[in-house]
Amino acid sequence: MAKILLIDDDDDYREFIATGLRRNGHAVTVATSGLFLTAESGKADFGTTFEVIITDILMPDVDGLKVIRSVKAAYPPCKIIAISAGGRFNKSSVFLDLADAFGAEATLAKPFGILELCNAVDGMTRAA
Repeated sequence: MAKILLIDDDDDYREFIATGLRRNGHAVTVATSGLFLTAESGKADFGTTFEVIITDILMPDVDGLKVIRSVKAAYPPCKIIAISAGGRFNKSSVFLDLADAFGAEATLAKPFGILELCNAVDGMTRAA
């Protein structure tokens, strides 16, 4: 079981992912934007609270690239999985390549299967 923070502004997709992760034994906290980390980082070390952060890239307010940079600067051991459908640009590969360059340990293009996501999480937490 991993402690996961899931950040995605799409309500339906966020619920789909959270439900699938929970059914596979993971503890999941959800947030609708990267503002969650901005608010939490002043109160506690979120890196010790979560083993894995799954973040969408294209979100209002604080995007996933800023989330990745912030997490890696504050707590480098925290594992990050970046997810994206590419938004209106339909260029998920471009955004996921950027996420990889910014330090995400894994990237997944939407849509993806829960099993694929769980395998990525399990691989990261086993290696830790």
